[in-house]
Amino acid sequence: MRLPDYGNGDWTEKIERNKHLPAIENIGVEGTTLFIRLSEPADSIVITSDCGRRQRVSTNADTARYTLSVDDSYARFTAYFPEGEVIYTNPFARYDASAEDSPFREPSHQANIVLTILFNLLLAIAAYAIIHLTIILWKR
Repeated sequence: MRLPDYGNGDWTEKIERNKHLPAIENIGVEGTTLFIRLSEPADSIVITSDCGRRQRVSTNADTARYTLSVDDSYARFTAYFPEGEVIYTNPFARYDASAEDSPFREPSHQANIVLTILFNLLLAIAAYAIIHLTIILWKR
């Protein structure tokens, strides 16, 4: 969200105005249709998709809906309010399970057993050398 400088330095007005900001009441996806409902009407609600293309602009509305086209890989809402407030949503990204692996699956990392053993052996040799040198220096 982007907010104007309410009160122009007057903290009392700034605090009071920040208590009554516009908000997102409901947002989601139904199939391929995205929807948003705001707490109050916005001057405009802009739906933006790939490469910053403006798909649709709703004016003086508190709700907007957009059905993703076949070419859209994502879309997001931006709501502009009369007092200068702006609400930006995160994008709704399209994911095709038949075309690619899930973006939510964490890749598993395989341990290289040989390198792990060699690294641990190197640490043991370094620890032995430090302890041995400490004992030699301590005896002098």
